[in-house]
Amino acid sequence: MQNVDKELVKNRFRDSLKDYDSSAQIQKIMAIELIRKLKETASKFKKVLEIGCGTGILTREAFKDLEITELYCNDLFEESYDLIEPICKKENYSVFDGEDVENYPENIDLIISGAVFQWFNDLPLYLKNVCGKLSTNGLIAFSTFGDEQFLEIKTLTGNSLKYLKKDELTSAISAHFEVVSFFEWKEVMSFSSVKEIMSHIKATGVSGIGSKSAKKMPLTEFRKKYRERFLKDGMLPLTYDPQIWILRRKR
Repeated sequence: MQNVDKELVKNRFRDSLKDYDSSAQIQKIMAIELIRKLKETASKFKKVLEIGCGTGILTREAFKDLEITELYCNDLFEESYDLIEPICKKENYSVFDGEDVENYPENIDLIISGAVFQWFNDLPLYLKNVCGKLSTNGLIAFSTFGDEQFLEIKTLTGNSLKYLKKDELTSAISAHFEVVSFFEWKEVMSFSSVKEIMSHIKATGVSGIGSKSAKKMPLTEFRKKYRERFLKDGMLPLTYDPQIWILRRKR
């Protein structure tokens, strides 16, 4: 359980729209991997809902590689629709907090989401609540991050969202879902300065949102400690910890 300021998330992601695709290399890899893993289970769906479509990175991968009869999309702000307009009908696009499942259509065959569920306040509760919106044997396919996401920043400041390990989430949802597929790996990006790291994080969405117990550290001190702790061969690392989940609703 966490307490995410959804209004702040909305505003920061909306502000990053024009720079997002050029900076979101890891999110693009995650989208490709998510659809690849999903196709190992199924590739034809009548009704699909994407939560948090953003600039359409996952939307385009799904539309290209899956057979979808009716696609519904969602995000926190209207501006996102302009980027997926050729793929999703206007009447099938909705603006609401993806955690509010009462806004979902009924009898969904597949819910997809790319790097969004980590912003949910209570992911296990969400998955329990959304179960009733799925058709029999309906699937949820999503990417998120593990607890080593932005490890360097977390180590220095304690600032982090609530990321769940596989066993934690599997145990919490076992009454409602079976895990069809799970895949986790590490991607380490390299930057020449802490300023580049912070610019990258800002360009891919939300920075400065995390634990309220995080250490209050002046920026100059943070930059100094980051370099002292992690500089190697003239470069600074930033760790990504992607996870791919494919879940099937239990009868």
